[in-house]
Amino acid sequence: MGSPDPDKRQIDGLGGGISSLSKTGVVGPPDATLAARLRASQHSFADGVDYADDEVLASSQDQGWDLVYRFGQVPVESGTEIDWTSTCGNLVSAVALFGLHQGHVKQQRIHEAFEQLEARPAKVGDKFAFPARLLVTCSGQVIRANVPVTLYRTDDNAGWYPDLEGDVSISGVPGTAPGILIETPLDTASLLPTGNQIDHITVDSTSYPVTIINAGLPTIFISSSSLSPVLDPSSLHTLSPSDLDGNIALMMLLDKLRVASAGLTPFLQKTLSPSAPKICIVHPTPVPGYTTTGGQHVEAHQMDVLIRAVSVGNLHRTVPATCLSALAAGRAFPLSTIEQAVQAGLRQNEEASEGGIVSIRVGQPAGVSEASVKVGKPSQADTERGLTRIPESIVYYRTARRIIEGFVDVPRSFA
Repeated sequence: MGSPDPDKRQIDGLGGGISSLSKTGVVGPPDATLAARLRASQHSFADGVDYADDEVLASSQDQGWDLVYRFGQVPVESGTEIDWTSTCGNLVSAVALFGLHQGHVKQQRIHEAFEQLEARPAKVGDKFAFPARLLVTCSGQVIRANVPVTLYRTDDNAGWYPDLEGDVSISGVPGTAPGILIETPLDTASLLPTGNQIDHITVDSTSYPVTIINAGLPTIFISSSSLSPVLDPSSLHTLSPSDLDGNIALMMLLDKLRVASAGLTPFLQKTLSPSAPKICIVHPTPVPGYTTTGGQHVEAHQMDVLIRAVSVGNLHRTVPATCLSALAAGRAFPLSTIEQAVQAGLRQNEEASEGGIVSIRVGQPAGVSEASVKVGKPSQADTERGLTRIPESIVYYRTARRIIEGFVDVPRSFA
């Protein structure tokens, strides 16, 4: 990856010089022999669960998984220790696509999925979205990535291969590609790690109201108005990620809040790392809209909330998928900083949700990202806590494309 690089460019490797471009994924089918082979080579992963490579559990039709996804956050500026304790939701589509390209998912499994969906045998030319199941090792969460595939004939055999072209685009990624629908189940018991819609974190004798949501990775949401000593909320929509990165007082405060949150619960203490929790500024929809980093203007009516997310000490150039999922889930909590920001914006024309689905359109530096949350009815205990709906799962689209396949030469000093 080109780390460590004091100049933060990773010029001697594959990294891009910022945290969101300095990531790696180790992907493969469940493999019961992996642990022994890792021990023999004196390597290990900090998996949050001990059953990721249990082939018997993985083979379950209802609760199993096809791929094991280990995410590693690679430091940019200093050090070479990779953080294996967090995850990256934006890479889920790439992980699923890679797994199919590499043949890590057996063709028989894809055939069976098609026949179960269509109730007929497959024929050459058939297309469908294969629901690849990924186990995220840091949490044990199983995510579905629905990858468009087509059945082709090659020589004497027929095989399913991922589609290479499509018409889906997402903000921050130029061009179009096949849309991969990501479905993330939510653990309602741990969605609010503290059990509260609002918590107060004290930093330098000042108390800051925040909402903390765990939708795969804990994320702290703080209103821009709470940061007024170090940030003018009215100017947030005019500031680029580089502008905010250069606001040292702001970045220091956000990191202090992030670290201080670990004192709220044992879970937050355990998951504290350079990658977690994430922290995200939420702001009501700005009346004039804003201009993206690509020069496009976003009107106020095109979004529900403006956000700026921080990941490993840098302003994220778009929005982390785990953060987007948490933003969608936050719409179900009326007292959350997220829903308060949404309601303070321009939502006079909001359509009523249908079929228990609530959506959010997020204005981020590169454009607008959207996610939806399926909500269910609250229990009596939930109602007593002021909850009128309970998030059950998150859905959103991502794209992925194989850019290169090959080898990376590693200097002998690092091998």
